[in-house]
Amino acid sequence: MKIKIVIVLGPTAVGKSELALELAQSVDGEIVNADSQQVYRYMDIGTGKPSRGDRERVRHHLIDIVNPDDEFNAALYRRLATESIEQMQKRGKNVVVCGGTGLYLKALTHGLFVGPGQDSEMRRNLDLEIDKKGLAATYQRLIEIDPTVVSSIHPNDRQRIIRALEVFHCTGKPLSLWQREHAFQDEPFQVLKIGLLRGRAELYDLINQRGEQMVRDGLLDESPDGRSYSGRQDSGYCNRRDETGNPPSGQTTADLVPAGRRDSLVSSRKRAGGNCRGGAGVSWRR
Repeated sequence: MKIKIVIVLGPTAVGKSELALELAQSVDGEIVNADSQQVYRYMDIGTGKPSRGDRERVRHHLIDIVNPDDEFNAALYRRLATESIEQMQKRGKNVVVCGGTGLYLKALTHGLFVGPGQDSEMRRNLDLEIDKKGLAATYQRLIEIDPTVVSSIHPNDRQRIIRALEVFHCTGKPLSLWQREHAFQDEPFQVLKIGLLRGRAELYDLINQRGEQMVRDGLLDESPDGRSYSGRQDSGYCNRRDETGNPPSGQTTADLVPAGRRDSLVSSRKRAGGNCRGGAGVSWRR
């Protein structure tokens, strides 16, 4: 019999964490994180992790499991999440998955196209290309090679851009074509999806409030592990004060939010009042 899991999904700031916490407490459950940024240690305020109190009330899995400069991907997430879910079942705990990273949710519930192994030399060359020409230029090259796949890869997602180009280099076939052939037919769990929506204006306000709260909570001083991880272009952590110790001139509150989280906030604003991607079978609620 398949393990039953509940997935709480929706745009940033809509209230996923609060509902997941309430649900997990009511059904003697535990929460599996499905946010691609909260897996990283030290990056706490900028990624909007659950508070220490919430994590003491309900056990959370897959938060703070790798360092910011370690590689982490959907395949690794799927393996670790599946292992956590299986252990939870053995302990008699119900499973609540919470997060807005669509690729991770898709990997967990429908499997992944694995593709060819990594080509270390190709990856080094792509890293050098990005350092020399910029990520935007490399992203444009991916668009020319595989215009379909870029709809699911953000221009700031260095890791996935490199992987898509690597797959094409190794196989001569675009990543999107491999994904269509895979069809994502795996269904290892019995899934109930609960999607949260709010009105456009209300969600806009909540998103703005979240960004402002991050700054009040000390975002300007948050430096992961005492170091700068500005090299992680998908995390967006960098020096957010100038040489005088003040925020850089001309920057707004939104500019001070790490790029990866800010992109999530912006994307959520664009989806406000409409459906964010959650796949088929989502029970949407306001």
